[in-house]
Formats: sequence, C-alpha cells, structure tokens
Amino acid sequence: MYVDPVNPNVVTTACGADDGRMIKWYRTTDYGETWAVANDTSMAGNPWGFSLDPNPNRNRCTPPTIYSPAGYGSLGAWKSTDGGVTWARLTGADTAFADYNPFGKALTDLYHVAILPDDPPNHVLVTYHYYFKDVPDGGFGETWDGGQTWVVHPPPPGIGTSHYVIGISGTTWCVIAQSNNGANGIWRTTTAGRVGGTAAKKYRDGMISTSAWTRVSAQEHPHGSYGSLKIGAAWYSPAASSIWKSVDDGATWTDLAPGYYWPSPPSHMFLNKNVSGLAATQSYIYSNYFTGPDLARAPVGQDTNWQRDYAPVPAALQGFGAEPFGNASTLHAPSGKWLLFMGTNNGVWRFIEP
Repeated sequence: MYVDPVNPNVVTTACGADDGRMIKWYRTTDYGETWAVANDTSMAGNPWGFSLDPNPNRNRCTPPTIYSPAGYGSLGAWKSTDGGVTWARLTGADTAFADYNPFGKALTDLYHVAILPDDPPNHVLVTYHYYFKDVPDGGFGETWDGGQTWVVHPPPPGIGTSHYVIGISGTTWCVIAQSNNGANGIWRTTTAGRVGGTAAKKYRDGMISTSAWTRVSAQEHPHGSYGSLKIGAAWYSPAASSIWKSVDDGATWTDLAPGYYWPSPPSHMFLNKNVSGLAATQSYIYSNYFTGPDLARAPVGQDTNWQRDYAPVPAALQGFGAEPFGNASTLHAPSGKWLLFMGTNNGVWRFIEP
C-alpha cells in the first residue's frame, strides 16, 4: 500500500490471491473516504511486493509509475505508467531470467519489484520468489531503463530466497530473506552487486559478482509481507524476530525490543514479534503483527518504547487473523491530522491520529 508522494490524498493498494484470481488494484483520491477499482483484468495472482514511484518531484498531474510481480498467477514483472489503470508485462525480464527459472524458461517467478531512489522510476531491482535453477538460493534482476533491458545478479551461497529490498541508495542495497530461523538474514552491497568499477558510473563498469555481498544481520521477514521505513538517516526494518534499526546505511542493525515475549495483559510491544509492516507520522512509528490484529506504536525519538494500548482493535478484526499486508500514512490537509492505513484480509482500515 502506498501514498502518492506528490498527491497525499491518493492511496493505492492491491488485492491478490495464490489461486490465480485476477489482481484488483484499488485507489482512493479522498484520503480513504471512497475507493474505486482501477484495474482487475490485466494479470492474475499475488502482487507481493509492488512499488510505486517514490519521486517527490514528479509532476503532480502525471500518474505514478507502478511495478508489480504476479506470483502464483501470471508471473513475470509488470509495469503501469498511469497509476494502475493499464499494465504491460516486461518481457525483457523473462528473457533475462529464462536460464535461471527452475520450472521453465517463461516461468519468471518474482517477489519484490523495488524502485531504487537514485533514478525513480527507471532504476529497479527485483528479487526472486524462492530459488534459481540448480541452486538453493534466489538471485536478483536489475534494470536502469524502466524495464527494457535487464541484468541478472546470481545469489551468494546462503543468501536465501523471497527477499525484500531495502534500497539505501542507487548502489547500496540491503536484501532481507524470508524467515528461515536466522540462517539467511540480511545481506548488503555498497557497489551495486559488482566488483571493480567506479562510483561515478554507479559501478556499472565493474563485474557482477557474488563477492560484492556481505551478510550483516540474522533478521528475516515473515513470508508474504514486508515494509521498511526511513526516518531521517535511520532505517527501520520489521522482522520475524523484532523491529530493528540501522543508522549506518544498513551496515549494522540494533534490536529495538530485545528479550520481549509479551506479558499478559501486555503493557508494551505486541503479542508476537512477527512484524510485517511499519509506517510513521510526525509523532509515532506504527507497526503491525503479521497474522493477527495486534498493533503497536512508539514515539518518534523514543523508538524502544513500544505500546499496544493506544487504540482498541475493531471488533471486526478481533480473532480474525487479520494479517496486515501493508501500512501507509499521510497527512490529512483539511484537518491537519495524520491518517494511518492498513490493508488486511478483511479490508482496508484507517486510523485517525488524535
């Protein structure tokens, strides 16, 4: 779920399934008061980690570019240049991944299609759902011309599968693997996955190499949903183990809730550490719990003081196993209040910060 960075009243979300149904793209233009289907006929499956153009300098009259995978359905990488109304498959990605696809050259099973911050929406890094052919790990694909041409980055041994991207910069990337008891974790490159080359050319004059990656953390994400967060110079990462923070561009990570498995009734944190998404307002950082309606927040500047009792969970979510699949926040200009959105298996929910 994403707020348009140049139109804070516009929020985009997607609904998919693992049974091959068509993906429905929903959009609101009035801060969530009403929603409309932008498209539900282009591709089928699960949108997993889709990305919306984060460029704050885009012409506000130009719809944002969106990239999406289509897992358990159409597969491949897809692109929309009109805010999700129409979609085209990026066949160059299929060509690039053909020799790496384990179940057939045309079966390109991607997971996160991440727009990198140096040249949005043209520079994109994609991750693979599960593993490459003949190896137990999943690698990556990169395009810097909006999806026309691609290069493939083979996976370093032990990097894991089903990664989400933490795009620190155009050349510094972190990727976090799906939960595997800490065996895979977060890996980092500061040279765009290459050795040799020059920073002036974004290391594209170097050679793609698995040796360009270093494992920096054991934290992993719960499979299916993930959303990192940047506040100032700090990066925050939800994980299957806790919420983590880095202040050195992902080189090291600090556990913000060490040692907690929450008491009952809880006074801090959340019932379980499977956190899948984060969002922030001017005052608070908000988190969710992957397989239920447990919510928590911490004041910005006091990010080890997480509390669950800031708002009652709606009755419609209690006991439902709500599985929040995306968080977003935006400032409501008419009232001056912050709005928090969470997508779940039971609809989209909105919280108005007092």
